[in-house]
Amino acid sequence: MLVGIFFLAVQSVADEGIIIHKNERTLDQIEQTYSDMPAVQYTPPSDRWKNLQRTRQRLTEGSTLHVVMLGDSIVNDTSRSCWNLLVERDYPKCRLQKTTSVRGSTGCWWYKQPGRVQKFVLEHQPDLVIIGGISQRGDIDSVREVIHQIRAAPKADMLLMTGAFGTIDPRDESQWEKIRDPSHYSSYRKGIESLSYEVGAGFLDMEAAWARYIRQCGEDLEWFKRDPIHANERGEQILGRILAKYFSPLAVAAKNPTALIISTRLELFVDDFLIEEMNGVNLTLHKPIPREVVIVHDAPWEGNTCAYHTVFQDGDIYRMYYRGSHHDTSRQRVCYAESKDGIRWTKPELGLVEFSGSTKNNIIRDGPGSHNFAPFKDSNSDCKPDGQYKALATGEGGLLAFKSSNGIHWSLMSDKPVITEGAFDSQNLAFYDNMRNRYVEFHRGFREDFRDVMTSTSFDFLNWTDPVWLEYPGAAREHLYTNQIISYYRAPHVFLGFPKRFVPSRRAVQHRYAGVSDGMFMTSRDGVTFKRWGEAIIRPGLQKERWVNRNNMTAWGILKTESGIAGTPDELSIYSTEGYYSGPACRLRRFTYRIDGFVSIQAALNGGDFVTKPLVFKGKELIINFSTSAAGSVCVEIRNQQGEPIKGFTLAESVEIYGDEIERVVTWKQGSDLSTLKGGPVRLRFVLKDADLFSIRFR
Repeated sequence: MLVGIFFLAVQSVADEGIIIHKNERTLDQIEQTYSDMPAVQYTPPSDRWKNLQRTRQRLTEGSTLHVVMLGDSIVNDTSRSCWNLLVERDYPKCRLQKTTSVRGSTGCWWYKQPGRVQKFVLEHQPDLVIIGGISQRGDIDSVREVIHQIRAAPKADMLLMTGAFGTIDPRDESQWEKIRDPSHYSSYRKGIESLSYEVGAGFLDMEAAWARYIRQCGEDLEWFKRDPIHANERGEQILGRILAKYFSPLAVAAKNPTALIISTRLELFVDDFLIEEMNGVNLTLHKPIPREVVIVHDAPWEGNTCAYHTVFQDGDIYRMYYRGSHHDTSRQRVCYAESKDGIRWTKPELGLVEFSGSTKNNIIRDGPGSHNFAPFKDSNSDCKPDGQYKALATGEGGLLAFKSSNGIHWSLMSDKPVITEGAFDSQNLAFYDNMRNRYVEFHRGFREDFRDVMTSTSFDFLNWTDPVWLEYPGAAREHLYTNQIISYYRAPHVFLGFPKRFVPSRRAVQHRYAGVSDGMFMTSRDGVTFKRWGEAIIRPGLQKERWVNRNNMTAWGILKTESGIAGTPDELSIYSTEGYYSGPACRLRRFTYRIDGFVSIQAALNGGDFVTKPLVFKGKELIINFSTSAAGSVCVEIRNQQGEPIKGFTLAESVEIYGDEIERVVTWKQGSDLSTLKGGPVRLRFVLKDADLFSIRFR
């Protein structure tokens, strides 16, 4: 809930500029606004005090620090965050007297005129002057002139900031590249940092810190704006928190690490994002259980090179799309199947495409794009009725964009390819990212002679950013034949990938084509940097045909399906190919996971524990997805941000949990109600014995 209280804190209006002395909000009000936001992560440069000695002395010795903020409406938005209250909290002996001197769409080219520096800056006797905003017009000389005028009086520290918000969208990869990569910096960005060295000023790259937050926070940029240019109260908190962290003492930062705001969001333990400390436990990769063959591609228009399957649920039906082809024919077709349960599939007679004189078949199309047609149901609330379904597929010169009103009848969105940089001879897929309100695609490219994955984004499915490579810190360089990346439906801020690894130099069975494959798993929180596990989740196994080149290709899509064991929860189904190049027809076999069961934190019977980073949550109960043996257990302790157990929620008061459940409420002797802890950073300590913990959430 946004705080809707504004104070008209204008002391005087001079030369159309506004001079503000009062705080427009209280500390409680800005903390209420911030409590709904993902945490701002920013580490200030270690040498930031070099040219801010006067400021540092005032902060640490406990006297008043007089600050003047000079610039445009973006500087005013930064001031409205009341960042100074956060700094006062870090330095309780110091009082910040903040003066905000601003004029809309104005930079130093206006303030340098006679008398204005005196009125807007010097009359307020600053110890620190902060100059920023987005209205400098690239005029470094005017910024230099204003600094010289200020320095002609008793010396004040100077802090120069780059701008934020405005028309910039850091989710656009081309714009992000100009912010992130020094070789693409604008002349103003280079100039303002160079000027800080020249005049002995501090430098804060606000634009880069803000842009990084926008890209990583999982929220849409518009959620932080009040209009196309300016920040709303949430956006103001981004700017204010970055500025406050710039001045934060390292001792305070170490004592109070930034909390992760998870609210009521489901968090998977597919990585160490939540984990601060582990003792005797490990992140353990789980393998899906092989089940039945769900479809055999034995129709005359199909064959033993059918591939690139896509599956998704669409209301009461499940849809499947795949390439129909055989190794000794060059013709390829897009085929379609349906299911009511994700287990038993049928091939409807569509009557669309003729084969051998008849349209009694399940062929959707056999024109451009038939090699690797990859559709999805568009969840964008703004998509038009004739584009409720979209697809990417390879055509001449790159990837073509398709649309459909019903998932059956398809048409091109453009005669020209929409993505041209890449290799594309694989399953190149796209979907709408509801967390970030944009389309995202992943396609093949070759990097250093290895098959790899590139990604780009779009707001209209036609105009895409320049693709960038995925990164896999710590993973070996390997051929990734497909990527199969999807947003997990229970935790849509997390991307899961099921790539097929291809080892071209090996030949396990006698076949004219070398190479063996298996199914892998990887995960990401930003869609670019992935944790990729080296161990396979689907091995070729005892079926010799799965050791033939290009088998074990996981389909794109995860379906929730009914368990085959009565009285047990639904499962997650993924699908993998077999019979490629072997015999008359490919087959698709189903594999199942428990809900959230990709990776767990696991401990042996002798026990282990882990502690989370500080968390801010909503709700009044902690829910866990877990499994233990008959002798195993899970116990939970809640600690404050400093790591001290909270009375009533200590380990001794935790009620021992054992069993196997997708959703179990954690209890202590006094019950399960966590209402008194809501909103304040807490750490969770889990003690496990012969147990797996898959996910947690508050509700």
